[in-house]
Order: sequence, then structure tokens, then C-alpha cells
Amino acid sequence: MNRYRNILLVEADRPISADEASRAVTLARRNAARLTVLSVLNPRSGLVSILTSADTAQAVQEGALRERATRLHELLPDSDVVHGIEAVMGPTAKMVIDRVRRGGHDLVLAVARSARGRPLSRETRSLVRRCPCPVWVLRAGKAPKERRILAAVEADPDGGETSALDRRVLEIAASLAERHRAELHVVTVWSAYGDVQLGRRSPDGNARLDLRRDAKGERHRDLDSLLASVPAARRRATLHLRRGRPASEIRRTVEEADSDLLVIGSRGRRGLAGLLLRNTAETVLGRVGCEVITVRPEPPVAAMSRGELAA
Repeated sequence: MNRYRNILLVEADRPISADEASRAVTLARRNAARLTVLSVLNPRSGLVSILTSADTAQAVQEGALRERATRLHELLPDSDVVHGIEAVMGPTAKMVIDRVRRGGHDLVLAVARSARGRPLSRETRSLVRRCPCPVWVLRAGKAPKERRILAAVEADPDGGETSALDRRVLEIAASLAERHRAELHVVTVWSAYGDVQLGRRSPDGNARLDLRRDAKGERHRDLDSLLASVPAARRRATLHLRRGRPASEIRRTVEEADSDLLVIGSRGRRGLAGLLLRNTAETVLGRVGCEVITVRPEPPVAAMSRGELAA
């Protein structure tokens, strides 16, 4: 079984807790992976620069970075899996993505300050959109448990990038479910094109019901076809077909299935092509109480050596 080999634990929105540090070390050991820790301090020296000299502001920033690095070394003493601890100054997403690309990291663990119903920071949202490897967003105060895992997919019959991303989401979710002997749930959200207009023209509602039944049946077939391409998911998945707005229906499924972990795709494109899924992933992150793994499309080279996560 291939596993993630090079994990990056990121501290930005809030300090890493002792439990989260221990969890990251355990995750790295189970995957036989290297663990690197990166603490990112966003520059907030504007007021300091106004009130003091530039040299004093720089000294304050350097002192803060040394304090972070010292605390992390105390939190993560010498370990066979910890291969580096560093504190840096700069925009979180930019610094993390640069480190992922230079260091060849294949999984990011990001501690988020947000609880359910509270939005993620702008930098965390940017990281979710742009990071080339999966990002596991750790929630404050959440005990590690993966009893019920939910994978959210589009089940797009046109294939291409969306189908590849759906398969990657299912592979990660199925691997985790197998490792933890957890329940695996799969949700897709559908709509019937022309539903509203037909409802206005058909007072008895029968034509509208037929339209919805046909649309749901077609999406079910598309989902079955997608699952057939990921046998590990097909064997154990409980399916949820929802009609409505993707973010709202995914959140509702998380609650009804009592999910501990949500795996969801994020194409992170600019413009109309990736707007729906990008906004869905970000919106869901701010609405659900469980932890979330966001997954970007694999680059062609990475797709040749896809890994499975042993958490």
C-alpha cells in the first residue's frame, strides 16, 4: 500500500496544541513519513513601524519567530519522524505553497481557528484553493476520531478533470475508511435543469415530478459508474443523492450521517469554470463541525504514483 511520505504540519491561525502535535507524529509514523513543521507569522508590523524605527520593528518580528520556534521544539522534541521545525514571516498561503513545491510535500495538516459556523481566515481559504497537495484542516478542540467518513463528489458524466478529482476524493476517503474500519458515505447533489420553469407551466406538477425522477435516476447511474472505477469505495459506500444547493446539502448530510471527516474536492480555479466547486468547498468548511480534507486535481506526474493515507 502506497502512503503519504512527506507531511507538512502548518501553524498559522492559532498555536498547535500538544494533542495536535502528537497526532501529527502518529500520522507520520503510521505512514512511514517525514514530518516537517512550519510556523507562519503574518507580518503585522504596520503599527510598530509607525511608532518605532524600522530596526526595532524587525527586532520585534525576529523575537516572535524565535519564540515560536522554541515553543515548537519543546512541543515536538527529538523524534525519528520530525525532520525540521521552522518559523517564517510572510503570507500563510504563499509560504506554505512555496514550501510544498520546494519540499515535495504530499499532505498538509493545517490547524484552523474556526469552529462550526465561523468562516476560515482569508489565508486558510487561499491555501485550500491553491495548495497542490491535499490539505487536512484540523479543528480546534476536535478529538481525533474517524468512525464515519463522508466523500462529496460531483459524479459528472462528462469525465475529464472533474471525474479524475472525484476518483481521487473517493480513493482517499476509502483508504481512510478501510484503515479505521469506519463507515464510508458518499454524497452527490443533483438538480433538474428547467425544474423551476416547468413548475410554472405545469399546474398539476406531474411533469415536474417526472423531470426530477429522470434527473435523479441519471445522476444515480453516473454515481454508480464513478464508484465502479474505485472498487474500494464501491464495496463499502452508503450513497446519498441530494437535490438542492451543494453546500447546504453537503452540510445537511454531514449532520445526518454524523460524519467525523469530510473529503471534498477543490479545483481552485479563477473564473466561471471552477466557481461552483471552489465556493462549495470553502463554504462547507465554514459550516461543518467535522474536520475536512480538501483535495486538488493531481498533476499528471503525481497521478502516476497516487498514495493512500494511513491515518
